[in-house]
Amino acid sequence: SFFLGSMASTQADLQGKWCECCLLAGIYEAPEDGRKFEVIQANLCGDIVAVCMTILKDDVQLETLRLEFDVAACALTSREEPIAGAGWLLCLSAEGIPFLKADQSSAYPTISWVAAIPGKSLDVGVSKDAFLLKSLDGLEFCHQRFRDLTDEEFKQAEEATRISGPAEAPTRDQPRALFVIAPSGGGKTTVLRTHAGKFDMKVEESVFADSAVFRDCHAQYKAIVVNGQSNGGIWFN
Repeated sequence: SFFLGSMASTQADLQGKWCECCLLAGIYEAPEDGRKFEVIQANLCGDIVAVCMTILKDDVQLETLRLEFDVAACALTSREEPIAGAGWLLCLSAEGIPFLKADQSSAYPTISWVAAIPGKSLDVGVSKDAFLLKSLDGLEFCHQRFRDLTDEEFKQAEEATRISGPAEAPTRDQPRALFVIAPSGGGKTTVLRTHAGKFDMKVEESVFADSAVFRDCHAQYKAIVVNGQSNGGIWFN
């Protein structure tokens, strides 16, 4: 027998914030001229978020930019015309430190994150999360895809879903499949426990093909999820 249950969460299902918005917030510095850039987001849960960037030097305010942050692209651009050349990509160093990489045509420099803003920045920054840094192994996950499952991770997933291993589901001359589809937290597991018997199927003797099992066996994905939980939010990318 074969069980399948999966449905991606939508934004409406989220009860928190996008961690990328918190990653963005902070005090940045332009090393070449000593200017500081205070970056504060208007909210934490929109796909496109209004951002205020205040530029200072020697504690004197020089300029304020009204910007937009595209969470999916991790891109920060101008909301006002005719401000030219105000564009950055939010990136991470190998050490997990955020920096804003200026567009090639930008009138502003690439700037490096130097300090958090309480209540706006991540509570558990990437650079402070040893498990996440080790799992990423240099991956710039804002702009790069996760690696494939390793052979060991795939083996763990196969055993967890009873495709193979000590609890491998027995083969059958006439295999059957039961599809259970619902949003995240919709009660798929409960339905399996209460209704599998009505179809003359035993959960413990069936392959349980839930994509969440495979994701949980992926070290990079799992580390990102755990970090998001520590920050009371979820990573968009």
